[in-house]
Order: sequence, then C-alpha cells, then structure tokens
Amino acid sequence: MKRFALLLPLLLAACGTTSAPQLNAQPSISGVDYVASFEATVLRDLQNLGLTSDLSAQAVASKSYLNVLKLTDSSARAYVKTTYPAATACTVNWGDGMTESVLTPTPADVSTEKKDHSYTSSGTFTITLTCGTDVKTAAFTAVIPVPASRNLFDSLAFQYRNGYSNTFYQYLARTVTTDLGLRLETSDNNHYLVENNASGFKVFPDGHKAIAGYLTAGPMRIRTENGNTFNVASISAGNWESAEPTTLTAYGVSGNVIGTTTFSNSAANQQPVATNTVAWNNVSYISIAGTNQYKHFFVDDLGFTIN
Repeated sequence: MKRFALLLPLLLAACGTTSAPQLNAQPSISGVDYVASFEATVLRDLQNLGLTSDLSAQAVASKSYLNVLKLTDSSARAYVKTTYPAATACTVNWGDGMTESVLTPTPADVSTEKKDHSYTSSGTFTITLTCGTDVKTAAFTAVIPVPASRNLFDSLAFQYRNGYSNTFYQYLARTVTTDLGLRLETSDNNHYLVENNASGFKVFPDGHKAIAGYLTAGPMRIRTENGNTFNVASISAGNWESAEPTTLTAYGVSGNVIGTTTFSNSAANQQPVATNTVAWNNVSYISIAGTNQYKHFFVDDLGFTIN
C-alpha cells in the first residue's frame, strides 16, 4: 500500500492530471552537485513512469513529463520527455511569450531533453508543456535585480565653470558624451556639463553632475557604447531652462516602443531633478524629445544594466 501511495503522484503526472514534483532549492557553492542531484531525481521519476527505454519502439500509451530546475534567480531549465508520435506537436511555453518545440518521441540517448531559458523581467511564470490535449505545468518565479543608480557623469571633470541661474556649466562643444558604457547623443555641438551653483538652490543631489543638451536639431538619444541592449529601472533628469514637458521614449531593436516617461520639472523654475521609475528591458535606445525644440534637457543619472 505504501508503494502505491508513493507512485500515485508520478502516475498522475504522466497522465496529465498534475505536474511532476518541482525542486525549489537554489544552486549554491556546490552547484554542480545540486544539478546532479536534481537530474538523478528526474531519472528516478522517468524510471517509475516507464519512460527510460527507447521510446520510438515503446508500445505504451502516449505520455509526457515536465520538471523545472531553477538555475539562477532569472533562468530556468526544463526537463522534458514525451512518448507522443512525431505527428503530434509538442511545445514548451515559458510563460513570458516565448515558445519552442519539443522533440517527440524523445529518444533514449537523450533520456531527458533539456531546455534553458532566461527571463528579462521579474514575476511568477507558468511553464507549460503541451502535446496535443496533454498539458503539464510548472511554476517558476524569476527575480531580476533592480539596477541601482550608477552616478552617471559624476566622474567627469570641469575645466572651467560658468555661472547660470542655479547651476554651474561648462560648454563641451560636442555631440556625444560617454560614461559607464552609455552614449548621450545630440545632433549639434551643444553638450554642457552642469552641476549645482553654490549660490543657488540645489538642482542636483550633492556631488552629482549632469549633461545638458539642446533639442534644437532633433531628439537626444541614449544608447550603449558597444551596441548591446540595456535595461532601465529609473531615470533622473529634468528641463534646464524651459518648463515645457519633455518625453523620453524607449525603443527595442525592432523599432518597437517599449515605454515612455515625461519630465515637467524645470531648474529655471527652482524645481530640482526628478526621478521617474520605469521598467524597460532590452532597450536599443532612448529618444528624448520636447514640445519646444529650442531648449535644454539634462540627464543626471540612470539605474541601468547593460546586457
């Protein structure tokens, strides 16, 4: 009776009533041993289900198996095996819009088909193995670290300072300023390095510098120096001279809009830098455009990671 009780959950998993048991421990210093232990459990499951022989010749009812290993906080590995004929399409849906096909019937020389997947946003995702009407599911919780502010531009040095309203500035006479792997680009030679003017109120947090640029010839852009995509959690910025709102739009590699955010704060109106929280992943570039093209916009900091 005890043996039947132990086998019942596994038999139900193979028949599509429930998913195979999922191990939730995370890899640690002994990560290799952890993975080996998990895979040994997968093989025991398959043996109990009768799924370890050459499935192409196995005369059994069609079955499927799914188990999910947490490789890191943001990546999962699915262990899959099926006895469905090749005419039956089998797929793994990762729950984040990504789907891939599964080899079926799974041959004995790859007793489990391993598929790895990385998530780009935090959340709990349902991983689904589907073979015709047979469905297996497993939950995976991904945690993407929120990028902290990076002190962008703060390491840049002033050669001289001019006073303007509540800020010091230095005219840089260039179209591109780079720092920490990012490029801030304008279409004309109007970049300025700016910081708090000691005689005025504080536009920026203590020790912070920013880059201001004209929007005269068109939008400013932020992209990476190496061409990789990047993830943005927060933007600290504002309008230097004008009170008209400025909109930042994040674009993906295919030109799709990932998200927008708007800054209405103006240093000229004694409004300090504002920090807008965003959740933009896999950004190709950020476009900065204002309603009044004859004005400056400054970027103080970003919370970002480069992919």
